[in-house]
Amino acid sequence: MKYPDWGRYFDEFICPLSFFLLEGLMKHNHERKHSGRFPFAVLAAFALLKSISKEPSHGYRLVEELSRAFEREIPRPMVYKLLRALEERGLVESKWDFPQDGPARKVYYITDKGLEVLERMGEQLKKLKDIIERLIS
Repeated sequence: MKYPDWGRYFDEFICPLSFFLLEGLMKHNHERKHSGRFPFAVLAAFALLKSISKEPSHGYRLVEELSRAFEREIPRPMVYKLLRALEERGLVESKWDFPQDGPARKVYYITDKGLEVLERMGEQLKKLKDIIERLIS
């Protein structure tokens, strides 16, 4: 099956991470339909970057924040997979925290590159929001 060049289209209207996310969904699960997953993954990546930009955080807290933001339970493995992808691309970095009164946990910090991508994603999502509003009004 030949896939259209969605990367360029979404890069113009959604975010710089879009091609990576779409390619990953197609590559690993090309037998299934993922029409609802792609926009969600982009929004979840944006939400993670936004949250981490406000305050460094550990994964469990980020899962809770995403669940509140999306008003549904977000699977922990999905959040950790997105965090790993963001880290592999240099958008976040992590350090282990060893609190005296609890278990060790990985804390995520946004990088300068992550801040740049977050700003660009925000601009692109605002453009997409304007397009959607024009279409549904």
